[in-house]
Amino acid sequence: MNKNNVLNSSILMISASWLTKGLGLISTIILARLLSPLDFGIVAITMLIIYFFNVFAETGTGQYLLSLDKVHDDDLHTAWTINFVLKLLIGCCIVLAAPFIASYFGKPLLKETIIFSALIPIANGLENPKLNIAKRDLNYSGIFKLMVVTKIVSFIVTITLAYYLKSHWALIYGTLLSYLAMSIGSYLVLPFIPKFSITKIKKQWDFSKWIFLKGIAGYSRSRADTFILAKTFSTSEVGLFNMAKEFAMIPYEQVSLPISTIIMTSVQKVQNSKEKVAAVIENYVTILSCILIPSAVGLSMLSAEIAVNVLGKQWLPAAPLLVALAYLGLATGITVVFSSALSSLNQTKLIFKIDIVTTIIIIAILLSSANLALADFSWIRTFAEFFTLLVYLFVVNFLVELKLRRLIFNLLPAIFASSLMSASLTISLSIFSDVTIINLILHLMVGVLSYSIFLWLALVRFSPRSESISLCKEHFETTFKNLFEKLTSKKTL
Repeated sequence: MNKNNVLNSSILMISASWLTKGLGLISTIILARLLSPLDFGIVAITMLIIYFFNVFAETGTGQYLLSLDKVHDDDLHTAWTINFVLKLLIGCCIVLAAPFIASYFGKPLLKETIIFSALIPIANGLENPKLNIAKRDLNYSGIFKLMVVTKIVSFIVTITLAYYLKSHWALIYGTLLSYLAMSIGSYLVLPFIPKFSITKIKKQWDFSKWIFLKGIAGYSRSRADTFILAKTFSTSEVGLFNMAKEFAMIPYEQVSLPISTIIMTSVQKVQNSKEKVAAVIENYVTILSCILIPSAVGLSMLSAEIAVNVLGKQWLPAAPLLVALAYLGLATGITVVFSSALSSLNQTKLIFKIDIVTTIIIIAILLSSANLALADFSWIRTFAEFFTLLVYLFVVNFLVELKLRRLIFNLLPAIFASSLMSASLTISLSIFSDVTIINLILHLMVGVLSYSIFLWLALVRFSPRSESISLCKEHFETTFKNLFEKLTSKKTL
């Protein structure tokens, strides 16, 4: 495996994620001031239904293509056919089910929104399967450009519509446009003429069936909270919860999710050696923890300041939810390392079993907590995700024999620095207690600066005793060096 290719691919994917998610965050901030929690609640429930149906069309064709040493045209045509046909059928099912869904939740406004949103999975089903080949070959340049351009177009259209419509429809239209632009653009970046074919359907299904079942279980676990809230809480409260959850998941979406494919590739290259697989997993957990732990602490401590200054005063009730859900993003982000590693080791059946067990337990816990206050419900949701993380850790440790003492020791610098950052923020919040945008910026500067200093001191202190921490330092230094060279180069990405 070429380390430079892996590093460059990581930089491109993280950069694309930062740019697109950054625009998404700016879009959310603007939309939060143009629209109400009720509008966001309607969209949250609508997308919950759309993605619920869509999960039945996720057969893992992308993972299948990634797993192949050589990809033939028949593989691509079959993958495209499976994806498009299933998502077309899903769109039809959504239209037929819309009246019953609106009736079940007791929210008549949902009917028309859900029917129109049935176009979203169909638009997504048109996507070029060759994108997966580019990912497998670590060729992320075209994907980077596509993601950025698509997000910019969606951003401009959604904000413009929200300004004029002052309705949840702006979000629905913007989401549909985003998927449609991504699908169309995928053929401009990677020329390919799809054909209907099922010649490789049996081979793909043998690989994908467990991913398909895993997707159902995984979706149920990740969205069970919204299902329960939609039935027992008001639409506005659903909007508050989902807004807090969206902010809480920013570190996961910005860092962990974009490099999940890189993790899979890294593990796949050394899968014949348990010791090397364990080392790869430990290094990724170490590096991600250095980012995710302080992010969770910062989001939790500055929840009120973020809610008021970023979203608007009407979103202040979301602050206590963000306090709890900030750590949900941490647990989910670390879990990605273990699930990606298992997927690379062709343990999709095992992943499905894990997801089934954890999903049943989590849903049972959340159902028993449905009558609690929304903030308490949020804490329980977070603790349930940490339970899933522990299960994955146990299973991966059983398979590849992780060095748990070394792994825990490797996490100490991030924990140490985050604890001292927390103390620094506590002092800063006590001195500058007014909830203003100036104070929020000040607190953020205190948090970033203090964490950076304490992490550096911790790495210097612990690195002589830990090979993985030394590797972590080397990864960071190399990453920032390459990123600086790319940014200052005359060549474009």
